[in-house]
Amino acid sequence: FDTYLTHVAGMIGMPYNPQDGNSYFDSILIHDGVERRFPGYCVDVFADAAIDFVEAESDAPFFVMFAPNTPHHPLTVADRFADPYREAGLSEETARYYGMITNIDENVGRLLDAVEAAGALDNTVVVFVGDNGTSSLHKQEDLWESGLRGRKSFVYENGIRVPMFITLPAGMNGVDRVDTRGMVEDLMPTLLEMCGADAPEGMDGRSLVPLISHAGAAW
Repeated sequence: FDTYLTHVAGMIGMPYNPQDGNSYFDSILIHDGVERRFPGYCVDVFADAAIDFVEAESDAPFFVMFAPNTPHHPLTVADRFADPYREAGLSEETARYYGMITNIDENVGRLLDAVEAAGALDNTVVVFVGDNGTSSLHKQEDLWESGLRGRKSFVYENGIRVPMFITLPAGMNGVDRVDTRGMVEDLMPTLLEMCGADAPEGMDGRSLVPLISHAGAAW
């Protein structure tokens, strides 16, 4: 990446992260190799950085990977996101878990608004995908899991099956729904084909373009 903003490994506040009271608020993050504290909620900070990048780079082709570290333990989120779920009678853990997802929704919306404001939305491929199934909570029964078995770290469907949404650029005749299974390793060859580039020999994954576009789509 030309520039990056991240934290180390699975979650902020773990022993392998910078300490000094590091949490999801006012986090110590790594920006292009330099550790410093960023005011605010970490996912909002990541979204702000992505938006700044889009605004600065939108005159040329750009790639942004916005990968929030939520929903994930420790279940830390502002009350305004968790309160609606508390008021609905859900457990504290589930309310915080869903609050984190609502925060992601808000920040993805902000990022897409920035792409649209830059005049690039019709020419941008947007991929939204999770990395694994639901996390393990103490009161799992009030967490909606679509009737699937297992959870994160399980090889049952609720551990490994996640939805993926792709918005295609103008001019690509896409399908509404694909039921064929894919995997995240398919994204790189898919994006390379969309950009007219050849995948390197031996790359894992297969292009999803034949599945997500109707035959004869104009490029």
